[in-house]
Amino acid sequence: FADGYLKKPIVTVDVEKFRLYYIRGEIGRPGGYRYVEGLSIEKAIALAGGFTERASETDITLRRADKTLGRRDVNLELIIAPGDVITVGSSFF
Repeated sequence: FADGYLKKPIVTVDVEKFRLYYIRGEIGRPGGYRYVEGLSIEKAIALAGGFTERASETDITLRRADKTLGRRDVNLELIIAPGDVITVGSSFF
């Protein structure tokens, strides 16, 4: 707008839809949550109510649009992206 058409334009932007990440499995409140820049898997799990009593803290998968990361590739400090699906598996004991 400022390229000669308007002088000192003021622009307001309204966000119509927040970007979400999804979390399911053995956590307190599975579902979709608003994405925040720099969010780790650990923080995402905490926001979703934490691990249940049956949760396995080592059986976590992360599915992205371009690939799926399994148990060996995922750690709690991994930064997530919008649209990611985090699945927390259950332990045997």
